[in-house]
Amino acid sequence: MPQAARTPEHGIWRHLKGNDYLFRFKSFNFDPSGAAISYVIVTHEIELDESGNNYYSSGTAEFYLLNGTKVGQGCSDAIGTRFDM
Repeated sequence: MPQAARTPEHGIWRHLKGNDYLFRFKSFNFDPSGAAISYVIVTHEIELDESGNNYYSSGTAEFYLLNGTKVGQGCSDAIGTRFDM
C-alpha cells in the first residue's frame, strides 16, 4: 500500500535480553477518497549485531477492519543498517 494511503507507524518497543528487542506498532489505512478503512498491527523481534549498527527482525502483521474484526495475518522480516549523515 502506498505510504500516502496510511498513517505513520506508532508503537512501543522493549528490551528482552542482550541485543534482543521486541517492537509493536499500529498504522491505519485509507481508501482513495481518504476514508479510514482498516488498520494493521505489526509485532517483530529484533536482534542487533555486536556493533549495534545492523539488525535483523522477524514477526507478524495482523490486519483488522475498523470494527476490530481480524481479516488476515502474515509474516515478515526486515534488515537494517545505520547510516551517518
